[in-house]
This record gives sequence, structure tokens and C-alpha cells, in this order.
Amino acid sequence: LYYTASRTVWAVPATGGKPVRLASGDSVTVHPNGKKLLIKLNEAEPRLVWMDVAGGEPQPVALHFSHGGQLSTHPLTPGTIFPANAMFKDGRIVVEMVTPDFFFLQAAVIDPATGSVEKVPVPFDGDVDYPAWTGDGKIVFLGRSVGGAIWRFRPAK
Repeated sequence: LYYTASRTVWAVPATGGKPVRLASGDSVTVHPNGKKLLIKLNEAEPRLVWMDVAGGEPQPVALHFSHGGQLSTHPLTPGTIFPANAMFKDGRIVVEMVTPDFFFLQAAVIDPATGSVEKVPVPFDGDVDYPAWTGDGKIVFLGRSVGGAIWRFRPAK
């Protein structure tokens, strides 16, 4: 089992035992092949790294945002990485992103081979939180709309 606490990624056997510190990180998810971890570090500009479950140094994931922006600081979900298949050899990564021209969180797909980050068009005015892949390659997410009202109160005469 892998988890994060105090900005650190930990591993602990499913049968119990003492946790082992693996790396710095704010959230973690396991690649569908079970051989590596995707770790998010929420720094001034959030970033992703791959790490082999057997250990070693984390390797940065190249990120090229075509429309500007950066990763959000929300945690990764278990369905973040789509399993490799005939269509996507390395497995696509779905994340939340923020851009300077849009108030709400947006979903984006990262191609791990090239690092290109493309926004997912969503006909929804609100935050797109915790995106994840379904088994058939679709993206699901929690949509949160934000509303408000302005009231003006006047003293009674």
C-alpha cells in the first residue's frame, strides 16, 4: 500500500508492518502495471514524477501546456493513469489544471511520451474535480458549480 503524509510518500505491506519512506510527495497513485508510482509534488508550480516501486530516484514527467497553465494542487486519484492498450502505448494521465484565462479547474490529458497537456473540452461552468478514467477510456469527474448572489440591505424607515 502507498500513501502520503507530511509531504512524504510511504509504503507499508498490506499484511501490516512498519511504513517505509519512499520519496517526497503530496499525493501518489500506482500505475496500472503495478511497477511504478506517479507522485505529485505541490511546489510553487506543481509537478509530477515517476518512481519505480522497487526504489531509485524519481524521474520528472515533462509537461508542455499548449494553452498556458499548470497542474492544480488537488490530489491524484486511483484512476489517474489509463492502462496501456493498443491505442495508448504508455497510458494517458488525466489531471486537473488551472489556466490564467479561466476561473474554474479544468480536466486535462497528459501524453507521457511527449509531455503534451491538452484541455478536455467540458460543457460545464464550474470546477472539474478529481478526473479519472473509466475502463472503456472515458473520463469521469466531480462537477461543482459555483453560484452567488449580491444583496443590498437598507435600514427600515
